[in-house]
Amino acid sequence: MGAVYGAYALLNKRTLSAQSAGSEENLSSARVTLAVTSIPNHLDIRTNSDRSAERVLIGNVYEGITSLNGKNEAVAGLAESWDVSKDALTYTFHLRPGLTFSNGDDLTSHDVVWSLQQLMTKKYVGHADLKKLKSATSTDDETVVLTLSSPAPDLLWVLAGRCGLVFDRNDAANLESSTVGSGPFTAAFSKGDAENGGKDGKSLTLTRNTNYWGQKSKVAAVTLTQTSDTAATVKSLTAGDLHGVIGISKAQATQLKKNSGVTTTEGDTTTRAVLYYNSDATSILSDKRFRQALRIGLDKSRIITAAGGLGTKLGGPIPALDPGYEDLTPVFSYDIAKSQSLRAYFLTRQIKLAVAPGINDAVVTSIVDQYTAQGLTVTATKLSAKEWKQQVETKRSFDMALTTVSGSHDLGDWMTGDNWWTFDSPDADELYEKAMQSTTAKSYEKGLAQAAKTLNEASPADWLYTEKIASAWSSKLSGMPTNLLDSRLPLSGLSLSET
Repeated sequence: MGAVYGAYALLNKRTLSAQSAGSEENLSSARVTLAVTSIPNHLDIRTNSDRSAERVLIGNVYEGITSLNGKNEAVAGLAESWDVSKDALTYTFHLRPGLTFSNGDDLTSHDVVWSLQQLMTKKYVGHADLKKLKSATSTDDETVVLTLSSPAPDLLWVLAGRCGLVFDRNDAANLESSTVGSGPFTAAFSKGDAENGGKDGKSLTLTRNTNYWGQKSKVAAVTLTQTSDTAATVKSLTAGDLHGVIGISKAQATQLKKNSGVTTTEGDTTTRAVLYYNSDATSILSDKRFRQALRIGLDKSRIITAAGGLGTKLGGPIPALDPGYEDLTPVFSYDIAKSQSLRAYFLTRQIKLAVAPGINDAVVTSIVDQYTAQGLTVTATKLSAKEWKQQVETKRSFDMALTTVSGSHDLGDWMTGDNWWTFDSPDADELYEKAMQSTTAKSYEKGLAQAAKTLNEASPADWLYTEKIASAWSSKLSGMPTNLLDSRLPLSGLSLSET
């Protein structure tokens, strides 16, 4: 067996056998209803770029060659194990035996290869993440061999997402309103909801896949109802009309903790609030020292409080659930006296702040008030999506730009200057490219950390905080996931007590 990335777990056949043996046990006719902030407008995840499609469908309806655990790490999925060549250019995946789709068709290596080929030739959403894929072949029904043009140390993670999803090559003509996947559920909109757009009340039901190859869902179905009124859904939860709410405020979670019939949790995400700087040569923020002075002049704890308390301070471009993360918050820790001393060398006192849609007004106020107290005049302008595109991304008419970033494994977005903020650090670029040529997990993560440190020192932005997501559910409901619920919502482990 070739080298296998040590950061990723493998499941063996013995584990699979134990899982399958109990797959028919403890099944019930229970139906669960959960309130969420968004559900997809159609079910074809190949073409639906909406993040809610990933959140609801991956892991529930469709499965990847690999899968993700709650720590955002790649683990076994449809492939129970894999071998990696010494040069990290050949991956041999060994599929679990007995895989099936929800329509009863067998899932084999031929479906895996076909799905990968379709992804690349039809340029489905996410295909660019597999740009290093050179070929995909099947050597038998349970073995898939992927060859790469150069090492891709994030490949196992990538194959747990859109790029690794496997579709039935004999039944994939129309997946917008019905689904044929290998996951523990099938999905369908409630009558009329496929045309309901983004309106509240729209619902999607995940129904137990009776042909599922692994441990079947213990509940018969889970209905996800879209709502923007979390206060109303919290009332429905406490009244017993609802089993859970994903995405509530910290204040609501604190209040619900007093209710013995409700369980609450705060989970980690990779969504970050980022304050970008216009570092162009003609910009008032072109000098790195001024940007660094602005960074240490912000108290991030106050900003998180303004955001409702659901956040963790962040000091660099990599979130805690991504490889290469190191706590960089001490590098530019809050020091108002030092900030003012550094800014004494600059005459600039007026700064234009562009604010993206969806940003909490209180967060903007906190930033403006903090700088105002230090003698800076910050003029904040909230922009529509169209205005943001025109004024910030196209015309670059801003000094600072505040938005959120919801991706993962995305340090590369900062490299080569190929981004709307046009910043480039050749030193960071070089370290990043070296990391992306790694053949081991250790060198990959070390290289990312070095690139992030170098980029952080250049201060093209201030990475303010990573968002947390709060949820609440009936104490009769068990098996609810906690982390990454803004991007993944695996529900097959739910169980509903009758007492």
